Amino acid sequence: MNITPVSLMNFNVISGKITKQSSFFGSTNLTPLTKDTVSFKSNRPETSFKLKDAIQKEDYENVLKEFDFEVEKDSDTGKLYVSEYSQPDEDTTFEDYGINEQRLFNSIKQFDGETIMKNSSVVKLGNQNFEFLNIENSKVKDLGNAKIGVLALNPEQAADLKFKNAKIEDLYIMEKDSTCEKLGELINKAQGDLYYFPGTENTYKLVPEL
Repeated sequence: MNITPVSLMNFNVISGKITKQSSFFGSTNLTPLTKDTVSFKSNRPETSFKLKDAIQKEDYENVLKEFDFEVEKDSDTGKLYVSEYSQPDEDTTFEDYGINEQRLFNSIKQFDGETIMKNSSVVKLGNQNFEFLNIENSKVKDLGNAKIGVLALNPEQAADLKFKNAKIEDLYIMEKDSTCEKLGELINKAQGDLYYFPGTENTYKLVPEL
């Protein structure tokens, strides 16, 4: 393969689908809950009464809204649409609040922005649609039937990753250009472009040899 360098700082458009620069490693900035808080247990974060009620009822629309995620609900299917997805903040996870994250995640049909799976307890995806899905250093083992605009991962993850039923447009290989058993097969699965990130300063687009 010929490797063509691309500037990460100026790389704003991915196959015409993403029009704003992505942080790739970012997480949603959320407003701390400061009013009407109560502790579930001594080892769980404090939370509002409204959030506690939503968690107990498995009302995931309001759970996400209480964490300041932008959420819309399809009145016909009951499925949710979110602009971005990550853990509540850098120090706490959904699981820390006593939330079954796999159920919460399955209630979401479409992820329109960045979906960062770091520190998530989700193992298997479903039939969701993703604009940008980063499973780097996550527990995700099965992409299910997901439709993914951009998939970012460590190359080592491909060895155990189930991706046969997923539709992948562009593929981002994070960190180092190492090889593993299924990496070539995963590359062939991608229908669009392939990018390799050796670090945060440089980006390389892998171009097939002529």
